[in-house]
Amino acid sequence: MENSIYNFCWEFCYEILIADPKSDNREFFIMNLPVKFLPILKTRLDIAGFSCVSLQLHGKESVIARFRKTNYHVQA
Repeated sequence: MENSIYNFCWEFCYEILIADPKSDNREFFIMNLPVKFLPILKTRLDIAGFSCVSLQLHGKESVIARFRKTNYHVQA
């Protein structure tokens, strides 16, 4: 994973969990972040080849978002 993407995500998140499951070798990001920053992160991670696979509200203003590395890159 690119350090720039990782550092970018830390700017907006409370917590980040990175997983690299050995079963299919596609990385996961699981992030706890304020809801207002979700559109920014979704856009940036889409460009980097990650798609949002689940969202779960966490309190009134936070969301837990799970992103998975896709097999293709989205062109900006």
